[in-house]
Amino acid sequence: MKAYAYAPGKIIVCGEHFVVYGATALAAAINKGTTALAESSSTTTIYSNNLKVQADLSASNIPEKLKPLAAAITAVKEYLNERRGVKLKIRSDLPPRSGLGSSSSSAVATVAATALALGHKLSLDEVIKLAMSAERLVHKNPSGVDVQVSARGGLLLFKKGATPEALHLSRTVNFVVACTGVERRTSDLIERVRVWREQNPSLFNSFVESSTIMSWCCADALCSGDLRRAGAILNFFHAALSWLGISIKEIDTIVEAALSSSALGAKLTGAGGGGSVIILCSEEGVENVIKTVSNVASEVFATPLPNRGLKSWLQKS
Repeated sequence: MKAYAYAPGKIIVCGEHFVVYGATALAAAINKGTTALAESSSTTTIYSNNLKVQADLSASNIPEKLKPLAAAITAVKEYLNERRGVKLKIRSDLPPRSGLGSSSSSAVATVAATALALGHKLSLDEVIKLAMSAERLVHKNPSGVDVQVSARGGLLLFKKGATPEALHLSRTVNFVVACTGVERRTSDLIERVRVWREQNPSLFNSFVESSTIMSWCCADALCSGDLRRAGAILNFFHAALSWLGISIKEIDTIVEAALSSSALGAKLTGAGGGGSVIILCSEEGVENVIKTVSNVASEVFATPLPNRGLKSWLQKS
């Protein structure tokens, strides 16, 4: 039997960076993600379709980009006390260097598919716990929001160390994602914010508190269908994050292009320094926004909310 698992990528709607320091963030699963295929095997191997890279976990020279997935498989086998190996193949339709949670969606899909191939169906909480072993290799001290959203799907209010609150949208909410194509190291951006916090502790703490309040307000606006209020909050968040020094020219150019069209709001999403911009649109405004920002972005796609989280299944060989 072949075991499959699909886990979506994510966008941070509000609260990135501040969530690391205890703020509540608002995040959502998107309509692109990662699919993992695993089969029981005498040895454990990983093949990435996107990277065209393979690894044998019995070897000592595992490629750097596959080490998080190797850590996820090892965590699953240790947790289940399994000695059997797995042959894992993984592919993603998330744009490269996009800051849309590719590492977390890969980890979640890998954990679920590996366990299922070995005859075990893990709970969501177990998947999340084991996937975090891979995320810590990538982001050192992750808040956990990426893994939570990838596993649970939907729209979540998230606070580090607490159970996420799933929200119900009264109607479909339309976002457009515009990728800068600029690669950056998340850890470098987190360090930049940490230094800023050390230099301005009281002001930063006020940002953390404000971020929580505004995330709640944005969640209420999206759930009630008040998209203009939600868009205004996104715009304000972008200004604050830009002031912290994590925006770049390519991001601001996309934001300006989006707001010059029919967008209701736009902001960087995730770590900043590159990655992607999220743009809140009315249903009738999506096409115009995509047309406008396509002139200044490397890749653009629409992602209506909500989207489902982790899905796993078995298929006969």
